Amino acid sequence: MDALQYIGKVAKTHGIEGELYIAYEPDLSEIILKEEVLFFDYEGMALPFSVNEVKMLNPGAFLISFLDYDQIDQVKRFVSCKVYVDSQGKYDIPEVFDERVFIGYTFIDDNLGEIGVLEDVMFKQQNLFVINRNGTEVLLPVVPEFITGVDHDAKELYFSLPEGMLDEF
Repeated sequence: MDALQYIGKVAKTHGIEGELYIAYEPDLSEIILKEEVLFFDYEGMALPFSVNEVKMLNPGAFLISFLDYDQIDQVKRFVSCKVYVDSQGKYDIPEVFDERVFIGYTFIDDNLGEIGVLEDVMFKQQNLFVINRNGTEVLLPVVPEFITGVDHDAKELYFSLPEGMLDEF
């Protein structure tokens, strides 16, 4: 994240349509208003988000919505994340960032061990990971609190699933 400039922090969600209240450094308002992409520091990764709309609330706070994120459940995991802009133009920004970046990753539960490989993500009322577990399709809810770690080099996603969640598989 060396090429990124810190601008503020996600303070809270707003409403039910996926808006985030971002508290920012007051002298940076002009930078934020012209940015098309903001980066969140999420679990040590710089995740890019395409800005849909920015509303200035007062000096020091914006309401921001992002493309393809229109529900509170999709954005509430980002509360407390630090927010950055790409001040040096070094980041290659995908058009949309979502959980599909983990497709092909092996899912490993802290207690059960390897669960399987992520094949897809279903976007429903509750987003679901679609995992291939020895030829059987397993659906797990996308719940950030279940994720305990990520190893991008090894393409592994670590979970701590509630007891009994995989009993039928």
